[in-house]
Amino acid sequence: MGTEPDAAQIIDNMVNLGDLRKKSGLTLNEVDVRLQQIDRERRSAKRELPEDAKKTLEYCKKFKQLRNNISASTAKESLMRPVSDRGKRVVRCRDFEATQLLNLMPNTGDEARALIPTLEGNPHLEDLVRELGPLKEFDPHIG
Repeated sequence: MGTEPDAAQIIDNMVNLGDLRKKSGLTLNEVDVRLQQIDRERRSAKRELPEDAKKTLEYCKKFKQLRNNISASTAKESLMRPVSDRGKRVVRCRDFEATQLLNLMPNTGDEARALIPTLEGNPHLEDLVRELGPLKEFDPHIG
């Protein structure tokens, strides 16, 4: 039996997500798109969106970092793309880390490490943070 899931714990440089560690994380943009779809479907069925779903949708709209949903889906893939490192193909960051980078949009490597402790020691961190820059510049809502 594994350790009880607790996202505040880091075990073997991994956030303790329990069984969810194998699931793909969702950026706030992706959650927003999915909830909007559910809302449209429920409205056409003349059914109200549950209150917690409404609050989550409001949260996503307020805090999502990318206003362009196409950018959000391709940005995550880009952050996770493998690169050559000393003759080996390595992933620059894990799904959880890419999701959090896009949700939080840190400005520096130090800020990213403080917000996402599993990035400590990641040799690609400065490149990852640098790649977030054009996404911020493209979107006037991010400052």
